[in-house]
Amino acid sequence: MTNDNHFEEKRWQELAERAFSREIPQHSEFLTLAEQEELARLSRSLPSGFFLDGGYEGAERKVACFGEPEWFAGEERPVVCLEIFPVSERFAEPLAHRDCLGALMSLGIRRGLTGDILTAGNRAYVFCLRSAADYLMENLREIRHTSVRCRLTEEIPEEAFPQPEEAEIVVSSPRLDSLISAVFKLSRSESAVLIERELVLINGAAVLKTDFHPQEGAIISVRGKGRFLFDGIRSETKKGRLRALIKLYK
Repeated sequence: MTNDNHFEEKRWQELAERAFSREIPQHSEFLTLAEQEELARLSRSLPSGFFLDGGYEGAERKVACFGEPEWFAGEERPVVCLEIFPVSERFAEPLAHRDCLGALMSLGIRRGLTGDILTAGNRAYVFCLRSAADYLMENLREIRHTSVRCRLTEEIPEEAFPQPEEAEIVVSSPRLDSLISAVFKLSRSESAVLIERELVLINGAAVLKTDFHPQEGAIISVRGKGRFLFDGIRSETKKGRLRALIKLYK
């Protein structure tokens, strides 16, 4: 266990104990998929229950809310959404995820204060902690060459949400290198190199074993290639190969 992991576990324990003893809502910063998995593993040892909130169904980065769900109604909900829009529609460029994240980080805020970033044309939708919203609205003024402003919103266009494409692949086994090869049309040796270089993440954590068998529902990210959800093995071909379902995020 790294020192960072130990610190996070201690922090979660403190938040849960505070929620339980004082009966007031407590929440973490945004957690990666790997941190969410670690918190779930520790859940039985926590004095209070918790639920995860990323601002929308299917969010990747989520906040852990400790206490009863009704405690987080209305103004107590820690996650809000900011719409980033151009000052001038005429001169606006499309807003890319990478550019939005870079602009946010250039303000000197911690990554844990912001969650998922969705984009649609020349607008972006950033999920963040309520406590960080005023600072972002006041200070975020430019993304690349586009002057922008921010405002709170609860209306997000449908096209901004990730729309994974469901597909079937045929593999010799549910090994990680085999899945990556089939999804991204690579050789097994090319997939192995990506894994060995720690460019492959499962639920946000690097996996270094080419023969690792991901669980159904795992999100597999390959840096520079994309990400997909492994939806499990569904059947076997007459030649003994396996049909697997995936959901590929474009």
